[in-house]
Amino acid sequence: MSKVRMRTGKPYFKTMNINILKLLKYVLSRVLVLYFAAFVITYFFLDHKEAKWHAYAATLSRLQPPYYYLTQYTDGKVPYDRKELLAYRLFFSQLVTVLPDRSDGYAMLGFCQHELGETDAAIKSFKKAVDAVPPFLWFNYDLGYAYFQKKDYEHAVEYLSRAVVSNPEVIFKYMAGSKPYLDAIATIPDFQNDFLSRVRVGMANSYKMLVLSYFHLQQFDRLIASAQMAVNQKLDDDGFFFYYLGVGAYYAKQYEPAVMYLQQSLSKNSEAAEVYYYLAMALKALGKEALAVAALQKAQELENSKGSSFADLRNVRLMIL
Repeated sequence: MSKVRMRTGKPYFKTMNINILKLLKYVLSRVLVLYFAAFVITYFFLDHKEAKWHAYAATLSRLQPPYYYLTQYTDGKVPYDRKELLAYRLFFSQLVTVLPDRSDGYAMLGFCQHELGETDAAIKSFKKAVDAVPPFLWFNYDLGYAYFQKKDYEHAVEYLSRAVVSNPEVIFKYMAGSKPYLDAIATIPDFQNDFLSRVRVGMANSYKMLVLSYFHLQQFDRLIASAQMAVNQKLDDDGFFFYYLGVGAYYAKQYEPAVMYLQQSLSKNSEAAEVYYYLAMALKALGKEALAVAALQKAQELENSKGSSFADLRNVRLMIL
């Protein structure tokens, strides 16, 4: 019996060993193919991509101008210099070519384009910046400003409405994670202590353009609501928002509130001729002729001298931070 088992078992184990060897060879060949494929992909694609990136980074470093002029120009501390702005435009256009998901790059490119007179190109760049992040003050502010300057008030309202709901914490967090912003901030002494005052100016200017846009669109109910929100946030330093609250109330035929708001505006700025004009009209509508005549005379007197205007927004400008 043992002889029979040896004769029948030997070929069986021999066949099994051959099959195992074939299987191992097959597996090893597949593993080698996979390793080779991984090597080819790494060498020809990943390494190449990294090398290409290093080349781009080196080029960008050579192109990057100092941020000092840009931040000083934004703050209105240095005069317009086309040559400087062209250098920044070249740098930021290259930056977004290499890194097309950089919303900060598009925003700063848009700033340069706008100041160089390329308004349509600037709007396209600002839109790419706005679409890439949640409501962020400066991107929406700049896009709203560009539309406002074009007298496209409906689009201005769309983006300025987003600007005024920006959260300072979100603004700071985004800027802290942005290399272009950090490079720009590094050129501004004591920026951290100045941050909230900059946000306040941006919010006040956004509300001013928003209110004026509603005025041009003759949407007085929205004008009143926006001006009231600005007042509630204590942004009315010069009487602008109280003035437009008075204007909105006048057109809504609410003459007593109109007089109250216009007088509050004058308590902050007694040199604004247009406030006296609307005050005269509101007083006349209430039958207070003598007071209306006095207000009208004061308006004409200021207009002939140094009367200020709330309509031109002389101090509102494009801003990046």
